[in-house]
Formats: sequence, structure tokens, C-alpha cells
Amino acid sequence: MSSDMTIHDLRETEDRRDLIHQAVAVIARGGKVGVIHPGGYLRVLVSATSTNGIGPELLQISGSDLSLTVPHLDSLKDWLNGPGRLASRLARKAWPGRLRIAVEGDRDSGLYMRLPRWLRHAVQSQGYWTFDCPASETIRAMIPLVPGPLLQISMQLGRAQPEGIEGIAKRLEPIDLDMALVDGTHEASVEPAIVLIRDERAEVLSRGDIGEDQLRWLMGTRILFVCTGNTCRSPMAEAICKLMLAERLGCPVVDLPAMGYEVLSAGVSAGRNQPASSESIEALGEFGRLLENHASRMVCEELLRSADLVYAMTQSHRDVLVMEFPEMADRVELLDPDDYDVPDPYGQHLSVYRMTVDAIREALELRAGAWTFLPPGPGEGESA
Repeated sequence: MSSDMTIHDLRETEDRRDLIHQAVAVIARGGKVGVIHPGGYLRVLVSATSTNGIGPELLQISGSDLSLTVPHLDSLKDWLNGPGRLASRLARKAWPGRLRIAVEGDRDSGLYMRLPRWLRHAVQSQGYWTFDCPASETIRAMIPLVPGPLLQISMQLGRAQPEGIEGIAKRLEPIDLDMALVDGTHEASVEPAIVLIRDERAEVLSRGDIGEDQLRWLMGTRILFVCTGNTCRSPMAEAICKLMLAERLGCPVVDLPAMGYEVLSAGVSAGRNQPASSESIEALGEFGRLLENHASRMVCEELLRSADLVYAMTQSHRDVLVMEFPEMADRVELLDPDDYDVPDPYGQHLSVYRMTVDAIREALELRAGAWTFLPPGPGEGESA
């Protein structure tokens, strides 16, 4: 630790912005800024374009992790020149915070080749390079102000909360910092998990402080069906999709969440907690039991953002979703891949409901053939 290094406690200052700008100036000059969170979790920040490097002593600290800091998913796309479906899905669900996405270190595309040689060497020595979108508001405020990419070395200095500035200073003694900030943001104190993406498959390198159930949800697949009132078409699509997934995966429907799959439905103009229509239940035959506990709900931003696949029953449903959530335009599709509307059976004879069930099943079978996260079904993937 530099002898003239000052530790600033953001929990007690009235002008956080001034300290953040001071930290940015230090980083811009090639210096190192430490941000320590509750529980002793430390992030050392340095400009990725610095000619000084980060110092081998930091990488040699047990448990340290090197990562590039990005503000959002779009930045990840710039670095990876197409991060792939799985990496995009993880980033959308987990960022900011909670999880770091790792890719293999030897890359020849995107912005990677513009990094200085010392940093590329450090990445290759690690074997992979990680991207972090931290939850810390302090670090997020720095990202757009730092010239060039922001690099961080993260490590756990100890589980116990340091007692005052003196305790923090003692922990920082082995690290040559130019400035240190104490950040009281508890959301940022959770040690993120690290997931390595290789060929659209995920390998958990570190679970961090994320629970197994949370990690399974982040890495899983969520499918959302949307109609009008969420009492006929979208609940039937939800039930049929669950049956199809269970058959493909060779498991009971109730085990789908444990296998990493969640299927939901909602409506663009739905009442609250309404049951599925009796005709919908009857039209599904013996599988109508899957709708016995159905409760309707309105589609919302949280549901849409957390879904990996969003299928609207008609073009008008898709139009409503895209109008209200324009950033979802590239992820909301019609259920029928040929762009036909699924007919509305509401208020009509049971035979119409059965025709709707058939239309939904046919559309889902076509869709499932392109779902890369599923094993092939009977007859699929076989040579002619």
C-alpha cells in the first residue's frame, strides 16, 4: 500500500460524486483504486489501457480474479462480437451483479485484440477472461468516466467486517493502492459466481455466494406465453409446452424446475387470479389437471426481462408488447413460426377449443425443433 494512500469512507461523506471523480482521475493516470465492500470483499480498479499493468503481486494473491468491467449486455456484445445465446441469457438475468461470465482467453475477434499486450498475457495465463457488471453504484458511476475499459482484480480479504479505517488499512497493506474507497453497498458485497461459457455450454468455475437454486435459475431456460386474458390460449400453451419438455427430457412435469426449465403464461389485458376456463381444461383431456391451479396475471416488465423465449399468440399481442416494451422487439415472436395467429376460442364451442389445442401443439412442435437447449426428439437428428 502506498504510504501516502488515503482511505475514504463513502458511508460518511456528503459528496460521493467528488470522491468518485478523484478516483477516476487516479485511474486515468495509471493508478490503482481499491473499493472495499461489507464483509471484506475488495475490487482493485485500473485502466485496461494503462502501460503500468496491474502488478504480478495482485494476480498472485490467493483467490484473486481478473475481469473486465462492463456497464451492460450491449458492451459484452462489443467485446465478444456475438456472445451467443447462453451468455446473453445469463447477462440479461444476472446483471448488474451476482455473476461473472467467463470465456476462453485466446480470442481473435471483438475488442480483445485492442487490449495491451500485458493484459492479453495476463488473460491467457488465467486461461479465461471474465466480464463483470457489478452492482456497486460507486463502480457503475466510474465506468463511463474512465478513459478506456475498466479492469478489476477481485479478492476476499476476510469474511469479518473490518473495524474502522485502521482495520481496513491493515488488510490493504500487501496491496500497492493509490486510493481506497469504503463502499457500504451490501448488494455489491456478495461474491459473484463465475460461469465459463464454451460452445454454448456452461461450466461453473466458482459458486461465489450465490445459492444453488439461484444459480440453477440463472442458467436455466424460462419460456413465457402471452395472450389476452390468460385464461385460454396462453395457459393451454403453457401446459402443452410443459408436457413436451417433460417428454423430451424424460422426467415428470413437476421435475422441470429442477432440470432448469420454467414455463409461464400471462395476458396483455388479464384479470388477477382468474382460473383457466373450464373449456380449456376439458380440451386438454387427461392433461387438463395441469391447469387446475392456474391463476391469471398481467404481463409485466419483470416477466418479460427474465424470459428467454417469449411467444405471443397473435400479431396484435406482439404489437402490444413491443409498443410498451420496445427493447423487447427482437425477443418477442409469434408462437406460430409461419406467422399465423392462434385462433381465439373464448366463448365458443368445445370443438373450437380442441382446434386451438391442435394449433398450439403443431406450432410448439415446430418451435421445439429449433430449441438448441433440448435433446433431439424421436426421429430428430437421425440420418436419412
